[in-house]
Amino acid sequence: MTGTYSRISCMTQHLCSMLELKQVQAIITKAGLHSHLPFTAKLIFFSALSPMGNLSHAHSLFLQTSMHNSFICNTMIRAFANSSYPLQALYIYNHMHTTNVVSDHFTYNFVLKACSRAHKFAQEFVKCDEFIIISKGGEVHCTVLKLGLDQDPSIQNSLLCMYSQCGLVHVAQHLFDEISNRSLVSWNIMISAYDRVNDSKSADYLLESMPHKNVVSWNTVIGRYIRLGDIEGARRVFQIMPQRDAVSWNSLIAGCVSVKDYEGAMGLFSEMQNAEVRPTEVTLISVLGACAETGALEMGSKIHESLKACGHKIEGYL
Repeated sequence: MTGTYSRISCMTQHLCSMLELKQVQAIITKAGLHSHLPFTAKLIFFSALSPMGNLSHAHSLFLQTSMHNSFICNTMIRAFANSSYPLQALYIYNHMHTTNVVSDHFTYNFVLKACSRAHKFAQEFVKCDEFIIISKGGEVHCTVLKLGLDQDPSIQNSLLCMYSQCGLVHVAQHLFDEISNRSLVSWNIMISAYDRVNDSKSADYLLESMPHKNVVSWNTVIGRYIRLGDIEGARRVFQIMPQRDAVSWNSLIAGCVSVKDYEGAMGLFSEMQNAEVRPTEVTLISVLGACAETGALEMGSKIHESLKACGHKIEGYL
């Protein structure tokens, strides 16, 4: 049994696919170790959080074996908070409380992120009572205060994000004002929050008040100009940025395409290549659209082949 245990332990440390995971799972079951939590935790962690995993399989394992383990509950809440099913994260959190499973600062951080995402999805896709989601976020906030976790930087930022995403920017601003040591993340969350409600004056005030700005701060401003259709304004910000990333380039290229400035989009793409910034799928799809409109067949063909090599189907551009 010792040899089997060591072999399984080694295999769970080096999982690379769901096929491998299911093979290991079969070995665990055959060895009678299906109730061994350390093995179950590794299977669920890979299934839930790995890019090669399968959240549905992780949830099935969770329901069968390990609904009373804090680490595994946190893993599932984290996975669902980042998925298309954020409400599932809230259900698991409720389960933890009704069954007295111990929560920690990781739990509250993930649940607050789930509230933010659930509210966004409720507005865009799912028909559910947004007030229930906001109430759950407030409930978690009260618990955080009661446990003295409100000074945790990651929880502070998750609270800012949750309240601003739920449209309660004034509450987020109040919390922001109370943070003594604000991070760049905190500042950027608030700038994005004001941009989201079209309060450019407050967003600009915060941007000017920032002791330091990073590329995310500048990208937020570019994104605002793009949404307003002011491509020249976006260009001006782009030009004065001390540092640019792929998001900066993608935003401006997509902005040019949105106003049918296809030559401008292709020119930016050439500049991006000269700057040795690696284009993303978003970049290539935007530029491919510009190529289709301008008849730049050679460039379009190269981009099309690059996207096909990555497994993307974009036949509509041909």
